[in-house]
Amino acid sequence: MICPTCQNESTVHIFDPAQGAMTYYCQSCRRAIVPETSMRCPGCNTSEHQFLTTGLCGCEDCYSVFRNSIIQGIESYRKEVFTRTGRFRLPGGTALARLQTYFEIKKSDAGDRQPESVAEPWPENLMQPDPAGNIEALELKSGEVQFRIRMARNIPGLPYAADEHSQFLEDVFLSSKGFLSDIWPGSQEGIQTAATIGDEDHFRFSWSWITDGEMRAAESRVASVLRQIRALDQAFVWQYSTVFGYLTGCPTNSGSGIRFSARMAIPELLADPSWLRWKKELHRAGFEVRPGGGEKSFPDGRYIQLVTRRVPDYNFRPLLERFRVYIGRLMIREERIGQKNAAMATELA
Repeated sequence: MICPTCQNESTVHIFDPAQGAMTYYCQSCRRAIVPETSMRCPGCNTSEHQFLTTGLCGCEDCYSVFRNSIIQGIESYRKEVFTRTGRFRLPGGTALARLQTYFEIKKSDAGDRQPESVAEPWPENLMQPDPAGNIEALELKSGEVQFRIRMARNIPGLPYAADEHSQFLEDVFLSSKGFLSDIWPGSQEGIQTAATIGDEDHFRFSWSWITDGEMRAAESRVASVLRQIRALDQAFVWQYSTVFGYLTGCPTNSGSGIRFSARMAIPELLADPSWLRWKKELHRAGFEVRPGGGEKSFPDGRYIQLVTRRVPDYNFRPLLERFRVYIGRLMIREERIGQKNAAMATELA
């Protein structure tokens, strides 16, 4: 759907009294509908206007305060009626005790820390991102695909302004003696791993690998990643809701908190007029189409990302098959357009 105000893609919908029907808007134009003096979250002071304008929650309490708007946004994004997860996760006593222990250790360390202390080196088993967070902007050859699974997790009791807590979280969880540095695995089976702190959530865990269009070994690698995700979730307590699942700064990621994406180079197709039709078809198939550098990057005319936020815990084969089918179709189209352009160039020469 298209926003009637700015003609961009819409992400939320509201009942428009002027038209007497549901109208779809983008997050930015929603500010014209919701007044600045709307309700505020008592936990982080985020207003409903801020939430609807940015699409981001300020803390876990926002999920209760803005519940109706969040459900509406999830329904609009996922193009289906929102349903409860129906799964209640009761953290074990060991996990709860570990959480309390590490927070207590951090409190005692804070009093002894020297103001000019040198930061510990980044753990060797983690892939360090660049300052912009572009951890996996790799060059891809024709026919190659870069798959990435990213998981977002947040610490109970902390708001989502992660920059304020970055050093705190890095010291407690990702330093050489931190909790997650022992559990979080290094690269294996051709999979590169990375852990970052900040942005919309406290933690972003990423798994990435490069394969061909046939997606060889993709099933075994996805299964391996999901096993690692379950191990992380069983070992630690994260922000969780019985209605929304794992809570993230961006509500459309709520539930599993997992995003699955495929990055590929299709410069010929991107420059062809038929790309607009292909983009609409990919949207109908349930993919979000992004620039190759991520949602906040500019299109470079070469790379795109196909993104889905619905990654099942167990039966992921239909999802992989959907990726395989559409990636194969895009690659075939890219090859044909390339051959056509090369033939035209030869004739003109």
